[in-house]
Amino acid sequence: MRNINIALFTSAILASTIIPAHAAGASWLQPPTPTISKPDKAISTGSAVVRTKRMRISSAEITNASDISAACSRAVEGRTDEVLRSRTAFCSKSVPLEFQIKSQETGFQIGAAKVEIYTYADDNKTNTLSWRIKYRVRTTMLWGDAGQIKLSPVLTCELGNCHFSHNAGVMLSLGGITPEQTIVLTPTMGSTAKDEFHAAISYQVKNTFESDGDAASIDSAYIPLLRCDVNQAKNGTAGCVFPAAAPVFKLAALGGEEVLESVRHIGAAQISGHGGAFQPAMPGSALALEGLNFLNRTRDTALIADNRKKTKEMCVELDRRPIKGDCPTGDTDEAPGKGCDCDEYPFASSAQGGSKASVRRITSGDNRKAGALLGSFFLRERVINDDKFFVDVSSN
Repeated sequence: MRNINIALFTSAILASTIIPAHAAGASWLQPPTPTISKPDKAISTGSAVVRTKRMRISSAEITNASDISAACSRAVEGRTDEVLRSRTAFCSKSVPLEFQIKSQETGFQIGAAKVEIYTYADDNKTNTLSWRIKYRVRTTMLWGDAGQIKLSPVLTCELGNCHFSHNAGVMLSLGGITPEQTIVLTPTMGSTAKDEFHAAISYQVKNTFESDGDAASIDSAYIPLLRCDVNQAKNGTAGCVFPAAAPVFKLAALGGEEVLESVRHIGAAQISGHGGAFQPAMPGSALALEGLNFLNRTRDTALIADNRKKTKEMCVELDRRPIKGDCPTGDTDEAPGKGCDCDEYPFASSAQGGSKASVRRITSGDNRKAGALLGSFFLRERVINDDKFFVDVSSN
């Protein structure tokens, strides 16, 4: 006779008092309770209102699941935007479910498995309206015999009009991880130039011989709010991002030695009090620390031109020399030009630019390269009019 742990033997005896899976097949392993700060905003969902909250999460709720996906090297439990890794990526981990494995012949429980679901996005391109949501499932046997368990996703669009590609679900790999499953979310924009979409996903877990009515439901995967736009980041383009993730222009990391003078100027300007420096809400977070002084993008061509005119005048006053070259503003719909030797921060393409900006003479090639990188950043991160953004001049 096999040696059986007393605690496991006792749980097996208790499980034999047949309780339907939908009633008691989903005994939750309780996570730490996060402290929740005030809601960020309310989202209308027809007759209901869903409030998204910024949670203060603990390290106990963050796990490294890089064997699932690179995006899940920081996997977060809970309905919080801390699941975000960037404007295009996130990883949400479900609260573990202890699932009862049953015999098809007798209906009695013959084992138990811990089921953990990772819902994530890791390779979306911002300049497309098709958005991939993925999931994988880790299953750990707790005791007893292995059975056959199937998991199926259930998706809805709680905010906005969107539809999903079909996904039939996956058989769980007991003691392992399932292959990656992909669901394509496609928003319906209609005639709107910008819209927000809040997709919801839950999962049904069941023994393969059970009906859908007997399935245990896991309703804890969190997909952050998605924003899609047409012609708002740049004319002739369309795309989507997770707007709660801070867009950070990493000039030094992108341009290296070619933009060293721009980097030095921005760093000095930020130290002297100009806004835009980025700090994460917590280590590894894609969210900005609350209370930071940010920049706002402007697509107002008249304001951009006025900002540039004022900073050029300031450069001339600086050393009584004329401006050399064609000064770029960093706007996505403007050609980079040949570059000029007058650099300003905050940028002319920000609401904070103009007469209060810091100006400095730098080489025209450095200035042109930095302006081109700024325009690419606005497009790649889909930073639209009045969006907050930050500038990081560290080399990381």
